[in-house]
Amino acid sequence: MKYIDTTLAFFSDIHGGSPVGIMRPMEWQLQSVTVTPNSLQKLIWAQYEDACMNIGIARKNKRLVSVFVGDATEGLHHQNKQIISQNVKDHESIAQDAIDIGLRLMKFEKESDDRFYMVAGTVSHVGESEEQIAEDLSPVPFMPAPNGKVTRWCWPALSIKINGVYGLIAHHGPDPGKGANEGNALRNMVRDVVVGRVLRGLEPPRFVIYGHKHTKQHIQFEHSNYVCDGFILPSFQGKTDYVYAINPFAINDIGMLQLNVSNVGELSWEWLCVNLTEHQEHVESL
Repeated sequence: MKYIDTTLAFFSDIHGGSPVGIMRPMEWQLQSVTVTPNSLQKLIWAQYEDACMNIGIARKNKRLVSVFVGDATEGLHHQNKQIISQNVKDHESIAQDAIDIGLRLMKFEKESDDRFYMVAGTVSHVGESEEQIAEDLSPVPFMPAPNGKVTRWCWPALSIKINGVYGLIAHHGPDPGKGANEGNALRNMVRDVVVGRVLRGLEPPRFVIYGHKHTKQHIQFEHSNYVCDGFILPSFQGKTDYVYAINPFAINDIGMLQLNVSNVGELSWEWLCVNLTEHQEHVESL
């Protein structure tokens, strides 16, 4: 097999339908109302465009593997009223539009060696919405059927090997921790994954990636001759009222993770992120 220099793009938690989630800057005619993005959403979209365009530049003369790691929509959940529409189809339209444009900015070429995957998010947020979105975007399916009809598009967890480099990706994972405890839970979970597989004679991953917690984080764990990089992805959603209630001073990163795997299996990575905290804090200067 001939290996190809590969750029991997990981993004998650865009939460289409949230007034602090992703929304392309335009007038949206929804089921019962016309809306336009607010100033925070314009900042989020600008970072989304910038990150996707950077991926598009980085992947020149390389294969692109793009992975969306869950929570495409905000959804109708827990009596939440912080949404732009009571119609979940509106949430799906905004999210699908964003992912479609993002792939184009990344220079994704479907009729090539490029690959696009979708990993399932939180059921209370997405319900069946991600399956509906995936049906139109046609990522690599989790359960293709012999008759050509896909029975499930979104992967509950994705195991992938790129140029011999083995990785695991899932939406739900550890908490990032706070202050002096930042990274501890991620390190513990990566350690459990690596050591558990080594003890059973299985190949340990070179990288493990989680979404869901909206805070970028990286640790590196070494065991015997094995090295594993663990990541928690940032989101493309500002702090919601719920987050203000449970962690009002949380650091809010938005952006993507780029991995690079050379044709000989060398791994490098970088964040394509900015921090929204100062944009969401309203400081009273007296």
